[in-house]
Amino acid sequence: MSTARTVAKNTMSLFLAEVISKAASIVYFAVLARYIQVEGVGQVSAGQAVVYSLIVLVSFGMDQLLVREMSADKSRVPSYVSTVVLLRLALVVVFTGALLFLVHRLGYTRELATITYLYAANAVLRVFSDIALDVFRAHEQMEYNLVVRVTRDIANVVLSLVAILMGAGIVVIVAVSVAASVLELVVAWALLRRRYGLPRLQWRPELSRRLMVAALPFLLVTGIYPAVQQQLNTIVLSATANSTDLGRFAAANTIVGLLLLVPSMFMQAMYPVFARFSAQVSTAPEERLRLAYRKSFGYLFLFGVVVSVGTYMTADRIIPMVLGDSFAKAAPAMHILAWIPMVSYVGYCNGSFLTAVGKERLFMVTEGGFAVIYGLLALTLTPRYGYLGASWAMLGPTIVGFGFYTVWCHRLLGLALPWRMAAASLVSVAAMALVVRWALASGVHVLAVAILIAPPAYGLGLFVLRGITGEDVALLRHALKLA
Repeated sequence: MSTARTVAKNTMSLFLAEVISKAASIVYFAVLARYIQVEGVGQVSAGQAVVYSLIVLVSFGMDQLLVREMSADKSRVPSYVSTVVLLRLALVVVFTGALLFLVHRLGYTRELATITYLYAANAVLRVFSDIALDVFRAHEQMEYNLVVRVTRDIANVVLSLVAILMGAGIVVIVAVSVAASVLELVVAWALLRRRYGLPRLQWRPELSRRLMVAALPFLLVTGIYPAVQQQLNTIVLSATANSTDLGRFAAANTIVGLLLLVPSMFMQAMYPVFARFSAQVSTAPEERLRLAYRKSFGYLFLFGVVVSVGTYMTADRIIPMVLGDSFAKAAPAMHILAWIPMVSYVGYCNGSFLTAVGKERLFMVTEGGFAVIYGLLALTLTPRYGYLGASWAMLGPTIVGFGFYTVWCHRLLGLALPWRMAAASLVSVAAMALVVRWALASGVHVLAVAILIAPPAYGLGLFVLRGITGEDVALLRHALKLA
């Protein structure tokens, strides 16, 4: 199968999985938020923040490492899967101890502690499901990921909505997510067994040590640093602000997080390609790797710009429409966080490229510097300015990282910075903004504007200004046919 066909198939599989997953998540979050209100959302986000900050002790950054290593040599799959399963079982003990200590130190109520422990069980189950999904990614067969994720998300949403309609409490609703993750684990490993067979569990001390050492940069880059960047603000807010402010920040942050659909699914499909092209540089032209990066970066940047501008312009309307009027005061935080897609979409491309080409140790060091900045801003701005300070603490370093990594990756590949594309994008989105403002002022519904008016206006501007070319249009058509 050709690279274009493989990427198209995998991207479409991941796209369908993400669309269904995110649609289910939006419905779930909207209904749940209206049911438990701002304070309840604050409680849920506090429990999730603690769990997601600590679960990296179990995943240990091995998922991306596994995909890279197994993509390069499929014969490694049995020994790597067996070893990582045993390693994670041991690391669960460390995670449990750290969780009990932190919940006690934060002085959580009995209900909030129970919610936190349920989210912990959910997270542990999912890191073991991820092992099977890593094997499918390494074989570039993401259609299996589609089946697993859709099964889990549909079960979670349906059962949660039933619990809500029955008037169940928040603890029961969270427990439903644990049941859905059990189903996900069973389906993932059943598919793995059917497609590739299950490896025999065997302790390999030397391989375990080597994987732990090799995973350290990934642990820091994909685990600890993101936990500081994404969860520390919530933890600080839970200790210094009331549940209402925490719920407002969580609402805006959750919606913006849902907007990361495109870079997440696209780079999951592209990462194995980056890794394969990088491994073949000594025997194949580097131009293939250069082209893959340039196109990935360009498409993600163009999409990130329009998502940010659109989110900023419609935040006051979207939040009450989706979550209810009680969340209206989350809009100021949304206005700040709305700019994250524009500067973070390409971050998925830059990070995937650097780890795929073996620059993860340098990436670890630089990301460490940014994590320190995130942490300092969270500890200084959040207690003083509340949920708005937490929003600025997330956005500021992301902007700096966008410029730094973009320059670094382009220099590594000998590419010129895409100033022309950036200019075309900014002019096009400015013209789109004028059209959107006119449409909203004329009484057109915000969803109609977002779906029927804004995309054609932006796309036409890009085409006229050659932000996208005939080659890009032909490539998109080819990919759609192959998918």
